[in-house]
This record gives sequence, C-alpha cells and structure tokens, in this order.
Amino acid sequence: MKVQIKDLEPNPYRDMENYPINSNKINHLIGSIKQTGFWDNVIARKSNGEIQIAYGHHRLEALKKVMKPTDEIEVPIKDLTDALMIQIMAKENDNDWQTCVAVTDETVRVARKFLNEHPESLLRGRDLAEFSREACDISGFLDWPEKKVYESLNRINMILDKEIPLDKKVIEDFPTEKAASRFTPIVKKSKLSIPEQKAVFKKLKEKDSWGDQAIKDAVFDIRVGDKMQIKPKYEESKIIEFEDLVKEVIIRADDFSNGVKELSNFKDEFDSVFYRNMIKKYILIATMERIKNQIINFLNNYKDEKTFKQLSERSI
Repeated sequence: MKVQIKDLEPNPYRDMENYPINSNKINHLIGSIKQTGFWDNVIARKSNGEIQIAYGHHRLEALKKVMKPTDEIEVPIKDLTDALMIQIMAKENDNDWQTCVAVTDETVRVARKFLNEHPESLLRGRDLAEFSREACDISGFLDWPEKKVYESLNRINMILDKEIPLDKKVIEDFPTEKAASRFTPIVKKSKLSIPEQKAVFKKLKEKDSWGDQAIKDAVFDIRVGDKMQIKPKYEESKIIEFEDLVKEVIIRADDFSNGVKELSNFKDEFDSVFYRNMIKKYILIATMERIKNQIINFLNNYKDEKTFKQLSERSI
C-alpha cells in the first residue's frame, strides 16, 4: 500500500520519550538510503483510522530527514493485534538497544500493564517460574529471558518505592543492564538516598568502572571517605591534641626505659625466673595503666564527639 510519510504513526505502545531514538543508527540509515534508496523494512496496520507501524521507527525517522512529508513509500499492511504490536516492538528494541536499561524497563512496564488488562494473552503451560510468577508470564509473552524481566521488574518496583526509591534517571543512565542490576540491590541494602545515588553514579562514571567492588567503593567514599579527607576545623584540633599526647607518651616511654635500667641493678639479687617475672609485671603495670589507658581513654572520648560519631554510625 502506498502511504505518505506524514501519515505514518509510531507503534502506539512505543513511548517515544522512554524509547529514545538512536541518532547514530539514524545517521547510518540516512547514508544507506541516499546510496541505495529506501527498501522495504517497515510493517504497519490500520487502526482507528491511522496507519501505525509495528517496527522500523529508526528507518521512518531517517526517511523524514531525506524525503518530503508528502512523498509516498510502499508499506505492507498486516492484520496485527495489540499483543503482536507489543511483541514485535520488544523484538525490535532488543535488537536495536540490547542492554539499554530505559528501553528494557519501558518494554516490561508496557507488557505488564497489557497482560494485567488482557490475561487471556498469557501463554499457557508455563508452570515453572525460576524467579517469580509475574516475571515468568512476561518473559513468555515477550520471549525474553526470565532473569532479564525479573531484574527489570525489581527496578520498576523500586522506582515506585516510597521508603527507598530508586532514582529513575540514575538507573537508566547506567551503561548496561548488568551494571544496573549490580547497583539496585546495593541501593536497597545500603538504603541510599536519591542524592547519594547520584553521587555514587558520578564517581562510577568518572572512573568508568561499573563492577560490584567499584560500586561498593563509591558508596564508602560518599559516606565516609570524602568526609574524612575534608576534615572540619574541630576534628583538626583533635588531631593536634592527639599528636601532643603521643609526644608526651614518648617522653614517658623514655622514663619507663630508665626505670627498667634501674631494675637491672637488682638482677644479681634474685634468680633469673623471679627477675623476669618481676620485669613482666612492671611492664604490664607501667604500660597498660599509665600509658596505654590514657591513649584509649582519649580515643574513647574522641569517639563520643559528634563529628566522629556521625561517621562511625553510618553503615555501608
């Protein structure tokens, strides 16, 4: 059927905002169309007076840039159900985007909504669910791996979670679904706030490292590491106070050393076993009671201060 380009509408289940167009692919198609002309790679249906394409959205956008809106192209018109329109769209998106989080999650969201409204479209005979019943049903409908759907559902549900919401923009900006799937459980376990999620993503992007350990390190940095590098004035005064105490301990250690030398004068008065035991007792008393406990008490007092307490009480 001959159809003017301006009369072609996108798949009604494809949200053009959440299903972004790949500009690199469009530019490649523009070059191909200019060299060899347009070839049949668009399929459509008639619905409610519209010509809706099932797939070929990138080709349509490329045509709009090289042809006039009133130019006609040959488009095969098929009798396509709503379920088939979603399934064809999912296949196209999986081929075009593969690991794009935004496209995957939007496809799963659309499929979930459709199946809730049209349970008759569920595939029968899929009794064994590896991850969840819902993930199993949607994966069968889309012909996608169940794990892929399950992880997508986790992200969708966490975005709507009021207690620990997942930042939609942050998670959709992750370079791969695998990286996003590593990040999601850490957000939940560590109870990362929206600002913290943005800060972690920024660090990961700066280092271009998206593994489990990289994410954990980034969480530690934004909660503890960065704060310790930029010390408040109060904390700096405490460090100076601690250094002064260390100097005092060194002086007392010299006194202690001299005391041990004085004890050596009695070495010939006692047998060697008794003498060694007395020295050990002296070391325990002098070191633990007079010196070591002073440092421990100082550190305990410092730990009770607000600055240190805020850092120590935060859990990763």
